[in-house]
Amino acid sequence: MKAIVDFLIEEHVAMSLSDIWVEPDLQRISSLCYIETEGKLLMLQRNKEPFRGFWTVPGGKLEPGENPRQTIIREIWEETGLTLIGPRLQMINSETGPGRDYNWLVFIFRAEEFNGSLRECNEGVLKWIPRQKISDTKIPDVDRQLLPLLFDREQRYFIRLFYDERHRVASIQKSLL
Repeated sequence: MKAIVDFLIEEHVAMSLSDIWVEPDLQRISSLCYIETEGKLLMLQRNKEPFRGFWTVPGGKLEPGENPRQTIIREIWEETGLTLIGPRLQMINSETGPGRDYNWLVFIFRAEEFNGSLRECNEGVLKWIPRQKISDTKIPDVDRQLLPLLFDREQRYFIRLFYDERHRVASIQKSLL
């Protein structure tokens, strides 16, 4: 956990790990990244839970000793073949809900620079979707509610989120990082 604590300090996040990781025995830690180029976002139609069949952004779970930035760089390369350049932390979500698949501490990044070209992904189908069409795409309820904050270039956010039994957002608490 030292890598995460050091990451929070480097990112000038005033909250401690215990402030954001509210259910350490339940919540798994992951990183996701909204990659944008030429007005399009790289989206993944997931072939497994959470959110099977929905379009989400690529990412994955932290490995021991990794910080969230190292995780997103590794996961994006593994899933897409792209090498991110300078991904920026935009949001931290502390999510809890029924079932193991809906309990996460998620570090969400944005990136506009990368090297490489897309390759097939074993997590689902990758596709560049025009940003203005994202709201017409089958995305999870949580993504739909958080999109305005994810594209706010002025602020970064901490989100405390609760899912109901249908895996829809029951409540959201927002604050600045």
